[in-house]
Amino acid sequence: MWGIFNYDRSCGSCGGKVKINGACSISTPSKLGNSCTVGKGICQKTGTIQCDGKCSATPGSSSAEVCDNLDNDCNGVVDNGCDNDKDGFVNPTLTCSGNFRDGNGVVRPCP
Repeated sequence: MWGIFNYDRSCGSCGGKVKINGACSISTPSKLGNSCTVGKGICQKTGTIQCDGKCSATPGSSSAEVCDNLDNDCNGVVDNGCDNDKDGFVNPTLTCSGNFRDGNGVVRPCP
């Protein structure tokens, strides 16, 4: 049967365990309070490890890829699609701002 759980997230009030509905049950994560990251590219956010072992951060929102030496669509690839033919020039159908990373991994100025 599923119910509503009341968590005591302090982790210290229960001998190093988390209290759920008044009962000590889940062990405290060994990395409690350590820094953690979630997401990729411009979506990456930093938080801390919580009592449940999960990161407190939520990834940011992605957007369409722009040729600007950033990973705007948050897929882990910088400027994907900006120079698919690897000729060192931006695909003319895409927006370019500042610098872009070409298909060979070289950072170049936008035209």
